[in-house]
Amino acid sequence: MTSGATGERDKIFISYRRDDAQGASGRVWDWLRLGFGPDRVFRDVASIGAGKWRKKIDQALACSVACVAVIGRRWADGGNLARLQDPDDMVRHELETALAAGDRDDLTVIPLLVEEAQLARIPVEALPESLRPLLADWNVLTLSESGWDQDTRRVMAAMASATGLEVNPELEDWLALMAGARQGLARVRAGQVPSASDGSGGEEALERLLHRAASADASERPTLRAAMAALAAGDTRLAEESFERELEASRRLREAAERLLLSERRREGEAARHVAALAQLRGDLAKAIRHYEQALDANPDDREAGLELAYCWISRGDLDRAEQTLDRLIQRCGALADRRQQGRALRGLGDVRVARGDGPGAKEAYQAALDIAMKLAASDPDHALGQRDLALSQDRIANGLLSEGDSASALRAYQAALTIRLALAASDPANNQWQHDLSISQERLGTVLLARGEPNDALLAHQESLRLRRDLVAREASNLLWQRDLSVSHEKVGDLLSARGDADGALAAYQASRSIREDLSQRDPENAQWQRDLSVSQDRIGDGLAARGELDAALEAYTAAMTIRQRLSSRDPANARWLRDRFVSGIKIGDVLLAQGDGAGALQAWRPCQAIAADLSARDPDNTQGQRDCFVCDTKIGDALLALGDAPGSLASWRRALALAERLTARDPANSQWSLDVVTTCAKLASLDEAATRAERQAWLQRGRALLVALRQAGRLAGKEEWLEWFARALQELRDDAETEGETG
Repeated sequence: MTSGATGERDKIFISYRRDDAQGASGRVWDWLRLGFGPDRVFRDVASIGAGKWRKKIDQALACSVACVAVIGRRWADGGNLARLQDPDDMVRHELETALAAGDRDDLTVIPLLVEEAQLARIPVEALPESLRPLLADWNVLTLSESGWDQDTRRVMAAMASATGLEVNPELEDWLALMAGARQGLARVRAGQVPSASDGSGGEEALERLLHRAASADASERPTLRAAMAALAAGDTRLAEESFERELEASRRLREAAERLLLSERRREGEAARHVAALAQLRGDLAKAIRHYEQALDANPDDREAGLELAYCWISRGDLDRAEQTLDRLIQRCGALADRRQQGRALRGLGDVRVARGDGPGAKEAYQAALDIAMKLAASDPDHALGQRDLALSQDRIANGLLSEGDSASALRAYQAALTIRLALAASDPANNQWQHDLSISQERLGTVLLARGEPNDALLAHQESLRLRRDLVAREASNLLWQRDLSVSHEKVGDLLSARGDADGALAAYQASRSIREDLSQRDPENAQWQRDLSVSQDRIGDGLAARGELDAALEAYTAAMTIRQRLSSRDPANARWLRDRFVSGIKIGDVLLAQGDGAGALQAWRPCQAIAADLSARDPDNTQGQRDCFVCDTKIGDALLALGDAPGSLASWRRALALAERLTARDPANSQWSLDVVTTCAKLASLDEAATRAERQAWLQRGRALLVALRQAGRLAGKEEWLEWFARALQELRDDAETEGETG
């Protein structure tokens, strides 16, 4: 402990490495200024000019009663450890000077670990001998991200005790304001759209408000207090107005002083990005896009703004602008060697290509993103966000594998992502983001298990996802993104209940999903994703009503879904997702019409579906979904033609369907749905006793029965044992007919 603050020594010196913990050191600087006064804290000597830095450091330390050494995870890594070995290194000189003064009891040295740095991982013995006392002799304090407020109080108290400096009594007020504002931001996320930063833009804006408060004079602080108090109440508008004023001030400075153009444009960009991030949290995409574009105009190197802008365009359904934004961002990240943001941008590009129906292009982008994520995760295994990026990339790769029919590889990729997310969730059970990510993994695991013919395990996975999402919504009911995810889980569970024959349970699940989606779509009619979600719910409600025999009501629900989808498709006629949604609606409408005895109406509904399926399959020949859609169309059209009395036409259509189903089954014999497609088509063809020969019918029946036997042996024929009995009876009847004809002849 020093002898205390004197007239000559009453300052606090902050030592930090710019490429180690610049962000954390800035926050430390802000809190120290709030705690002990803005004139008492010295930081950032990088701009004092060549040849002067030793003198400036020595002068600052000579006036200081304490030196805070901010130490992050890279403070003594490979490159920075080598720099510390250099006697002319600025950080080494700062610390050697401070330690010497500490030995004389002239000042207190406070090593401060930030950004999850761990003392055990710092190679103390590899440090220059002059620096080893920093960690060996002085008490090391920690500022953790999860306990920042309490740790800040402890650091302030320790510094006051060691130096005799008095802590500003307003410090507790600012800590309380920040805690309340963080809680308010969580409520503001009610309008959040899909976001690469998961809402961190709002946290950055809050930290900026605190920085301004630490720098402000007494006349400006009440305005900043009011903005933070409003955030605590869930109202971002005062904060937005504050940053808008900052943005306008930056513009005036830029016009008035050309020599400050670069620095002021960067400040302008940060303010614009903060406005955009807060508007994005409220779901105001138009304002968010406008200000992200301003941020990029001010600072083209703002990769975070570029990525968020692309996600806003995706949410608006404007894939052209999203792709243009991502292409520019990928090139810029490459030039700046920002691999993490480059990987995220590549992942976004893959999402755009999926929406366009470009499977190979999406796979290429996702693989590039995965390669980057794997390298970054391997280089820093303890970096949670790096692990999260890796899980997201594994998910995208798995989605592509599943669409190609490789369910085994897709399952492995989904399980790899699930393993990461289970570890993250276990490491911090209170972290809502980790719980949300885990719910996504459970949902996707259920999807691939269903494709592999394991409906019971699939239902368990979807029910676990539903449980996690209910818990999240209970914690934060105003988060619309989580509300949307909850609606998806209700829908998935409904699908599986429907497949098990529980029509009432399925309809109840679908209605719960639709209730959420109706509310979301009314909040933001321009949000294409939420409008599409509502159309899916209308489809599922129609399914439930049709299963109960309420065909008129089902047709009404299907028509409502088609109306939404036609409106979305008119915005972007080439969008593969919108096209396929129209295909699905057309198929369902035709099903009801045929069930009502209107074969001509069904055929009229299905012909456009056939054209859509052929178009999407031609765009991406490796996408098995497009090929199965063609199979579905040929099957349905065969049904309609038979109902209209055209048996030869029906035979030709079902032959095409069988050929498609056989090709798909050959690609992935483990896919139960595709095997059953072959079985049902064989049954249809075998029923054509006049249009087909007896030998053909027998061959189809034998093929269908053989597949059913194989599925039963593999344990994947649950609930369909009676199909085997049907094929056995049909074969016996065919043999009996042959014997009867032989006897008659």
